[in-house]
Amino acid sequence: MKINYLYGSLAIALVSAFAALPVSAESYYPAIISFSDPSALDEMEEQGIIVFHHRGGMALACVPDASGGSSPSGIAKKARRIRGVIDIEPGRRAVPSLDEAAKHFDAYRIHSGEGLERPYTGAGVVVGMCDTGFDPMHATFHDADGHSRVVKCVRYCETEGTRKVVEGDDQYRIYPTDNPDGYHATHVAGIMAGNGGGTPYVGMAPDAEIVATTSQLFDVGLLAGAEDIIAYAQSQSKPCVINMSVGSYSGPHDGTSLFNRYLDLLCEEAVICMASGNQGNARGMLRCEFTDTRKSVVEGLHSTDWTQLHMAGGADCWADDGSDFKVRVHVYENVGNVEQYVTPWVDTTGTTDFETSSDTDAEYAKIYTGGLGIYGSVNPRNGRANIVVTYDAVTEAKKPGKGYALNQMTIEVAGDPGVNVDVYADQVYTRFPNHSSLCTNERSVSDLATGHGQITVGSYDNRTVFPRISGDPYVSSDPAEYMSDFSGYGTLHDGRVLPNTVAPGGGVVSAISGPFVKRNSAMLNDLCAVTQIGADKHYWVDGWGTSMATPFAAGTIATWLEANPHLNSSDVRQILKSRNAAPVNGADDPRNGEGWLNPLAGLQEAVSLAGEETRVDAQSEIRSRISMGGGMLHVWNPGSSVVTVRVNSLSGVCVRDVKVMDSYAEIPLSDLERGIYVATMGTHRIKFEI
Repeated sequence: MKINYLYGSLAIALVSAFAALPVSAESYYPAIISFSDPSALDEMEEQGIIVFHHRGGMALACVPDASGGSSPSGIAKKARRIRGVIDIEPGRRAVPSLDEAAKHFDAYRIHSGEGLERPYTGAGVVVGMCDTGFDPMHATFHDADGHSRVVKCVRYCETEGTRKVVEGDDQYRIYPTDNPDGYHATHVAGIMAGNGGGTPYVGMAPDAEIVATTSQLFDVGLLAGAEDIIAYAQSQSKPCVINMSVGSYSGPHDGTSLFNRYLDLLCEEAVICMASGNQGNARGMLRCEFTDTRKSVVEGLHSTDWTQLHMAGGADCWADDGSDFKVRVHVYENVGNVEQYVTPWVDTTGTTDFETSSDTDAEYAKIYTGGLGIYGSVNPRNGRANIVVTYDAVTEAKKPGKGYALNQMTIEVAGDPGVNVDVYADQVYTRFPNHSSLCTNERSVSDLATGHGQITVGSYDNRTVFPRISGDPYVSSDPAEYMSDFSGYGTLHDGRVLPNTVAPGGGVVSAISGPFVKRNSAMLNDLCAVTQIGADKHYWVDGWGTSMATPFAAGTIATWLEANPHLNSSDVRQILKSRNAAPVNGADDPRNGEGWLNPLAGLQEAVSLAGEETRVDAQSEIRSRISMGGGMLHVWNPGSSVVTVRVNSLSGVCVRDVKVMDSYAEIPLSDLERGIYVATMGTHRIKFEI
């Protein structure tokens, strides 16, 4: 069994904050508010708006619902009544985007010190993450005396407008986790900075100090958490690396959102690694190019469970420039394709916004319970025309004899010839149909990862065999050292190619939260390892996603900062650009971005920039190894000496015995019977399935 949480990770996808948020007198709606006059902060406080942090004329705020903030336009109207407020970006909510990993490109040598002046383990560096589901008392975070290495946990609840600080073992025992129904933060932190807790699953910066921030994963909570991590690091006069295994598939994808602008400011004080997202194999963007013969485009809006019984989330439409376009939503009956409902057109002038609900619209109520809104404007930050469609609508009517809805919601986009519009499905609750010829995955990178300051990280597959406590290992059909098909990527409007680097993320073993395991004891046999300390058991689990690759990169960069504490985000991006490795396989795959992370070569460069010398042998770039893919074994033999490659069945029968003399060879295996085999070449050994 392969344990998936959005591909085993929570490579987080952000959705509309207005789908299924709780509504009560104590509810808040998170938003990023830009302002020109500092006095606006005082008026926000007078209006009951909670501001967690602010910088660069932007406030991370929670707007009370009591004043009509139950829709995007309601929130915007409330904030814009405040003198000095320029713009408001309603919050988007995130739902949760190394024993083997450390072998890639000889990363293990950073910890062992082999070929270096000394080992590097992240000592003297602060690492932190903004996430959910953290267990600060897991064994992988213990120091030599059994105390937690987590120096602080900061927990945000955006919809309640609260911030809580938890510190020290005594408080961690009283408040063991922020979310007993999740474990993503624990897994991420273990990859970044776990010491293994007596297992081989050691993170990349096992001696770094850890600051954990958790939230409901609204962008306001994510950014506020990063502020807390930076503040602690600065109080200790230490360099800082922050991991955000999060993503959003709505947004302009050009780095101009308030989230991106705020994050760019944070990147001036910390190195921040952001997941590229897990939608690389999903056609989540609808490209509309209008001509004399194509004046509009109509496409279905599907729920991610494909039933269309609960339509939530929405679609985000962006013109290439400020050219006006318009959008409307249709509802068709799946029997006979008869139109049941249509909204008015909404354009980008800001004068035609449309909202409806089953409480106020009798025709709409015949089909759905819930609401729908369409909002148009020209975005002041990038000058691009934008229309947002958001809904939370439920129906019980099914097509006769089928499990899906009787009615189908569709979006229609129209514009003058020469106008081009990209429409992004949120990918959490809403998808486009897979068969659409106009939908593409060519800009599947997370919108949150399109700023100019962060390090955007993609994923390649890490291993194929995963241990199980039950003793029956899980063998993945995904070959190691190939790009993960889910890894998000894209070329942006300004020509930037993302991701900036690619790291092991397709199958990484790391810690899992103890409180989560207690609530889900049925999964014990699917866990990878267990350690008992006193009366407490601590577990490890495998996971897939750019959420796993990103902390691998963040922990690696922490070792570079240990070697050279003066590196800034720009320096790290330049090291990656110059020292990334060529893809091991699939060189033409656009998911490769700017290349694969080379931890050891990057460390060498960091030391060199610090004015020191290091000795790394010439084989660090090209190492002897074997991997399975495309029905054949791939053999790298950089010394070109004679080596023997043997392939045995699990019963010990030798089915291949090949001598390799060249630096690279391929051994076909397509004629073998289906089953599990073991290939060896000297000390190199892999297990794979045909």
